Amino acid sequence: KKLICVALCLVLALAAGAPAMAAGSAAAPYRLGVAVGDLSDPAWAAESEQISNYAWSKYGVQTNVMDAKDSSQTQLNQMQALIDSQVNFIILDAVDPAALADSVKRARDAGIMVLSYGDAPAGCNTYYNVDGYNSGLECGRMAGEFINKTLGGNCEVGLLNFPDIQGSTFYSTSSDGIVEGLAITAPNAKITSSQAAIDSSTAYEAVRSMTQEHPYIQVIVSISEGGAIGANNYVTDADINEDTFGVFGIGATKEIVTGIKNGEALKGCVGLGTSTENAQIVVDTAMTMLNGQAYKNAYHTPITPVTKANCTYYMSEAGW
Repeated sequence: KKLICVALCLVLALAAGAPAMAAGSAAAPYRLGVAVGDLSDPAWAAESEQISNYAWSKYGVQTNVMDAKDSSQTQLNQMQALIDSQVNFIILDAVDPAALADSVKRARDAGIMVLSYGDAPAGCNTYYNVDGYNSGLECGRMAGEFINKTLGGNCEVGLLNFPDIQGSTFYSTSSDGIVEGLAITAPNAKITSSQAAIDSSTAYEAVRSMTQEHPYIQVIVSISEGGAIGANNYVTDADINEDTFGVFGIGATKEIVTGIKNGEALKGCVGLGTSTENAQIVVDTAMTMLNGQAYKNAYHTPITPVTKANCTYYMSEAGW
């Protein structure tokens, strides 16, 4: 949204709080480490909890969850702690992918498998990430359908994108997908302004600038949740007609989907899997790998278009 690796605080006394297992189930001889970049992110807080619950309830596997609090050095220390504790598998949400490469190598050398939640750092056994291009394509397609239905197929569009970070091409491929989706669905629509913004406050000011310089912009497309939220907030504060203005973004948070449901400028977003869906996929993948079964080099999150037509169902599935 902040497009998707998990590191979790090392639980030293697992006996103090593991839920009871179903009768007749046998505990698996595995332990998972989950290294989360920042548990203050609501999406990661929910997902790490789902990972722990699902790993225990389905497989009898305990998890050590670590919160780096957005500190690269803290995460380096936590990765070493997970290695020293001899977990069997690490699910990693890297704060600084480049800085974690050596830690990943040490884990692999110790016989620990690593799944990166994201497309970096290098050297992981496998990766679970967002398909940037196809999620962008879906975002552009939804925006194009709104333009055709509401604006007669002709519209100026503002694009909120962001430069790629080291080791990832998510932002550029997402942006490319949005542009392509718009071109296919609403060929007469034209992107007249593009600015870098992935957080809500920067996006708010970017959309202010865009709409002042290009007053005929009626649609904003964003590669992130934060961009979509900031754009929506500006449209509301500027008293722009929300019926004929559309905001679309990649990533579905409770705030975004609620805005869609309430008929705000937010008209659609691309869901990248609920916390339950993503947790089940990564845990099932970890168990597949630990049990010596074949696995892929990369897995992708689900891609689900969310509009007013299905937002209530999506919120129910997400547990909101």
